[in-house]
Amino acid sequence: MSARRAAAWRRRHRRPTSRRAGAACTHTDTTAPAPEGRGLQPPACGVPSPALLARADQGYARFLAQQTEDQDGGADGGEDTQW
Repeated sequence: MSARRAAAWRRRHRRPTSRRAGAACTHTDTTAPAPEGRGLQPPACGVPSPALLARADQGYARFLAQQTEDQDGGADGGEDTQW
């Protein structure tokens, strides 16, 4: 491809200047109202629900109970065959 054709191709396929890396967006719409509050996010966005915390506590309790059963079961002095 010649240099002239390459330059023409780059001109046709370049991105708008506002989307180039490092270019700051300077467009501001003064007729738009100022954003209020959290926008489309619900008020408790990012906060776990009480039901979720209860399920997590139950799952962790089951995990701890399983770990203590595994430790008690290996009291015969033998090797751990899981690993």
